[in-house]
Amino acid sequence: MERLNVDSPLDRARTQTEDPRAKTRSNLLPVACANGSLTPSRLASRATERVNCRNNGRSDQNLFLREQERTRCANRGWLARRTAESNPFREAERTRCGGRARPPPPPPARRPERTKCFARGVPSRPAEKTRCGGKAVATTGGTIVDCGFALSSEATQRPDVAPVFIDAVETSGYPGAVERKSFALDGGSGTHLQAPSHYVVGGRSVDRFSSEELIDVPLVVIDCGAPYVDADFVLTPEDIEQDERRHGAIPRGSVVAIRTGWAARHYTNRDAYYNVTDWTDIDEATGLARLHFPGVAEGAARLLRDRGVVGVVIDTMALDGPGVTGALRELLQRDAYVVANANLTEALPARGARMTVAPLLVAGAPEAPCRLYARIP
Repeated sequence: MERLNVDSPLDRARTQTEDPRAKTRSNLLPVACANGSLTPSRLASRATERVNCRNNGRSDQNLFLREQERTRCANRGWLARRTAESNPFREAERTRCGGRARPPPPPPARRPERTKCFARGVPSRPAEKTRCGGKAVATTGGTIVDCGFALSSEATQRPDVAPVFIDAVETSGYPGAVERKSFALDGGSGTHLQAPSHYVVGGRSVDRFSSEELIDVPLVVIDCGAPYVDADFVLTPEDIEQDERRHGAIPRGSVVAIRTGWAARHYTNRDAYYNVTDWTDIDEATGLARLHFPGVAEGAARLLRDRGVVGVVIDTMALDGPGVTGALRELLQRDAYVVANANLTEALPARGARMTVAPLLVAGAPEAPCRLYARIP
């Protein structure tokens, strides 16, 4: 007898081909049900976003943006898979299988503002919080003074230094508010540290200085008559010896801050900070009009290194002012560091304070932006 060709439910299940769209939904829906950030109505827009993301990876953009977009797409897919695998509700909560999608999370409570314990001239207290990390700052008593300038697109830079570029990468509102930005900095942006490798082949880079040379170092302030110093002033060895007779010898292992008052008066005014007096007078080193600001003689830099200082801080664009050269190279060749564009206020005493230099820790960098703090007992 001929057997009737009647498919049973089991036979149909065995021969049925898998729908790729259903597989996609099974991978994405656990994520949507788990965190409530996706709903069936948003699934189509997310699929369109993935297609656009792949298209962007093949577009004729520059190599950096193309690689950045590919990495972002790969990270998004990896995060979705890890979320689906580690979520205990992925089987119990299905939007299209009778279950309920979890409601979106409520917006997080606004974090209370932290006290800026490093504000200029404000005594730090153990109960206060810092702007980064939120840990209590314990000091031995005294005042913490911020001796640097903030980085921004409008901040004054040297003419041969590229301006700071800040770009918003992602900005979204609640729920899941997030804000990310990308920064493009030059090593000489703002208040910055110059390491010996800036001029010396094989010299130390920014990341090779020890904590003893950067943190809580004895500070010596040489006042050049701030805030009314002439633009063509040059610090000489005789000026240093006169300061030592007045305030005491410069101790070994200290940081010397040369206060001219130039940045305190002119940093916010670019034209006044550059102080170009003759636009036809071209500086051969930069090919631009010559700038005029206070500087340091090479003999003075040699005397400071003979005293055993670990670094020199100045409140101008560089140690080498108009008509004088060699001071920066003298210090870097003798394994000391230099900090330029500092904000040395009149509150800093000639002796007794301590300084902390915190450069951006970039491996192999010859110079890097830094934070600069002084602790006045």
